Amino acid sequence: MIDGNPRPSSDKRRSIFSEPPHLCADNHFSGDNVMHYLGINGLKATFTCRRDRLPEGVPKSYFHYDKVAVSPESKVARFQQPIVAAKYVAPKTLGEKAYVRAHCSFQSTGGANISTVNSMREIQLYVKEKSRGRGEQKRRYGIEMNEPRDVYLGAYSSVDSVDHLLKNWKCNYQTWKWWHSPMRHGLAMAATMAYFIYLECCEGMLDPTWKNDKPMTMKQFRRRLSLQMCEYRCYREEYPGDEFLRSTTMRSKSRRGKRKRVSQTRKGDGHYDYGVTYEQYVEQLGETTPGVPKRFCNDAVGSFKSHFHSMICRKSSVLCAVCGKGGAYWQCGICDKTFHWTDPADKNVKIGSKGQKQNMVTCAMDYHDEKFFGLAKADAELVGLNGKQWCAPTDQMRDDNAAHIMSLKRKFMLGEWGVADGEVDVVKDGLEEGKIEE
Repeated sequence: MIDGNPRPSSDKRRSIFSEPPHLCADNHFSGDNVMHYLGINGLKATFTCRRDRLPEGVPKSYFHYDKVAVSPESKVARFQQPIVAAKYVAPKTLGEKAYVRAHCSFQSTGGANISTVNSMREIQLYVKEKSRGRGEQKRRYGIEMNEPRDVYLGAYSSVDSVDHLLKNWKCNYQTWKWWHSPMRHGLAMAATMAYFIYLECCEGMLDPTWKNDKPMTMKQFRRRLSLQMCEYRCYREEYPGDEFLRSTTMRSKSRRGKRKRVSQTRKGDGHYDYGVTYEQYVEQLGETTPGVPKRFCNDAVGSFKSHFHSMICRKSSVLCAVCGKGGAYWQCGICDKTFHWTDPADKNVKIGSKGQKQNMVTCAMDYHDEKFFGLAKADAELVGLNGKQWCAPTDQMRDDNAAHIMSLKRKFMLGEWGVADGEVDVVKDGLEEGKIEE
């Protein structure tokens, strides 16, 4: 993953680091063995060093080793110069790398020490400005500092910050299965990094078209991510490696792959580059009989009333023209399409009976709704899909398609009537109220 490092020919991963990463940790991980392993592999590290893990071969009297009682005097006392010990190690075998190990005191009077490897170019004493308060109460002062101490204190709170971010995802639950804990931890880390990558993309520095002045909050991002995880299916092959999973290989090849309905991209003129075309939309605006539209009944109740009264009950059921499910009996005499009128799952309702429930008219109304044009099963061929590729639209697809249809409607009104873009809604309201004649 680092540029220039040797790797086998089968490793096709892209390098993401221009140089070895700098590791920071507390004294639980420090020691000669750990530092030697990091050094011969060319890594960088800055660790605090325990009093029982000081560098071997050097008397302890040269380092901060003794415990000091905490008192007002010990809190303000400092050594004038840090204690520094450096060691240059040459490689002993092929494949090892030379490294430099530096050991430095914390400059306090306690037994704190810092061990580094390949991370410090120089170590010297300097003064760093600190500040507290704000406004008129803000005060500035200087403290003694050296490079290892500055690096360690700068990364000291990173672990606490990461723990706080991971806790916000609320992935914890009680279980006897201990292996769920590392899985949840890794999932929370991946979600946290995904959110920060999202924020970086919204800044617009990577791609100006990604700029978003009002990005989602972490709570909104978590909800959107949860929805995507619930809708994920590996047989759609949307991500690398999905084609090798069992749920994908057990399906026939004709049923694999993403069922593409629309691509949510915009053209240069602001219209969506998906769904039905402008010509297909204009064709459906025509009339089969004078005063009765072909399909769309959004602008007048009387139009839908004409389609409603033309409904006939078939003797045998067929597939619904909207949802594609069986059990559809009611056929529109104007559109020549068959829809569900009642819930096909309700076996207690007899089609055509006197006491029939009439509360499931969603399919019939969706087909005559212009905002649904292009999403029905019968419209699959219009958008370049066959019957197997078609899938039921989600709420997001409904919203996107509605915006697309409205853009086509504005284009039609601008081109046919010469109406200004801001007056489209005014003309629409006038048509509905009968104040304006077509």
